[in-house]
Amino acid sequence: MDIHALLQYVQDHPNDVQIDGEEEGDLAFYESLVEKGITLRVRGFAKVRRRAIQEDPTFEITGRGEDRSFVFLYDRDGCGVYWIHSVEWRHATLDDPQRLSRASAEMRKRQWLTHKLFRDYVPGFETAHLVDVLPHISRALVQSHDPGGFTEYDVPWDHVETDGDLYEDAVVRVRGHHDVGEAVHGWQLPYRSLIPKGLEGLLVTGKPACRVLHIHATNAAVGQAAGVAAALAAKEGVPLRALAVHKVQETLQKQGAVVF
Repeated sequence: MDIHALLQYVQDHPNDVQIDGEEEGDLAFYESLVEKGITLRVRGFAKVRRRAIQEDPTFEITGRGEDRSFVFLYDRDGCGVYWIHSVEWRHATLDDPQRLSRASAEMRKRQWLTHKLFRDYVPGFETAHLVDVLPHISRALVQSHDPGGFTEYDVPWDHVETDGDLYEDAVVRVRGHHDVGEAVHGWQLPYRSLIPKGLEGLLVTGKPACRVLHIHATNAAVGQAAGVAAALAAKEGVPLRALAVHKVQETLQKQGAVVF
């Protein structure tokens, strides 16, 4: 999708669309965030939804929350994620396959209609394609801030909250999650957080690396960092703990990753 066209739309419709944490920013400021690789959380589009429903009542099931608005997470390179919620999903359990199937079917329908609504009514999405959907239904409604204690280093919550001092061994800049109090512009995850205690030849990603990792785009970035580190260690024939982290950082930056 064309993020520049969407940003112009955000600026032209401030009463209907906002970028979380950046309500006072202008178009140039938003563009600078995109250049830095900062994931943008665009929320709203309630008026767009109402207009779409007037023309096609099928869109009635789209939207989330009491205000039936949308959330679109823009990552980078013209790609992003629609955030979908479903009523059936909240009551789906693994021991009730019939209800689970209904929830999955409803979710797929919402996903497609949300994409169609954006393509038909939101500037920047005219030629967008839905390239993938999650293969499962997530019910992680409660997120713990307690350290996992699984790896060599746990990022403290005050760092996640405020984007603390730079880690010399940082390998990825993680997008902050607004709903749980993380720093809007993200925070850094060090290489030490990928190394499990007492285990050799293994790196971890996702919540084993840090309990508060959540946003899908940055989970993928953590995976990229781990993959690069594993490849370099294998190529040089050194243990993962002995790997020169600056080589990981340099390789990631050459690949276009946001490290710091």
